[in-house]
Amino acid sequence: TFTERCTDYQQLVAQLAQPWVSAVAQTKLVADQDIEALLTHAVKEGSEGLMLRLGTASYMPGRSANQLKVKPVEDAEAQVVGYESGHGKYEKLIGALWVQTSQGLRFKLGTGLSDVDRQIPPALGAWVTYTYRGKTTHGVPRFASYLREQPAIER
Repeated sequence: TFTERCTDYQQLVAQLAQPWVSAVAQTKLVADQDIEALLTHAVKEGSEGLMLRLGTASYMPGRSANQLKVKPVEDAEAQVVGYESGHGKYEKLIGALWVQTSQGLRFKLGTGLSDVDRQIPPALGAWVTYTYRGKTTHGVPRFASYLREQPAIER
């Protein structure tokens, strides 16, 4: 199991007794609140997120359902101000939406659009919700992904 492998791994690292080799700390979590607290702490310390593993799982190479990557995801709204044509598979469709935040920041949203969204995109002036994972040094949302069009409301 993963838990047994961790014990063996820590013993092996201790036997090596080399200052440049250290075991990655493992923390057993019980409740969702534990995950949220550890994720918050890890991100504040500069980590991208957490890798959660099922302690009773047998080893499997590659990705499996016994491990889960957890990263913080934020969302926000922006107004559609333009379109960019698609290429390749999306030729003759919308490749990306140009959006602008209420603070005036403009950027492209292409990821997350379904084929239907690309055929019938949100109208110019429509507000959309997007998800992202932090911001660049210039304040642009990282890994921004279209989520949905907002219902028409006055802003």
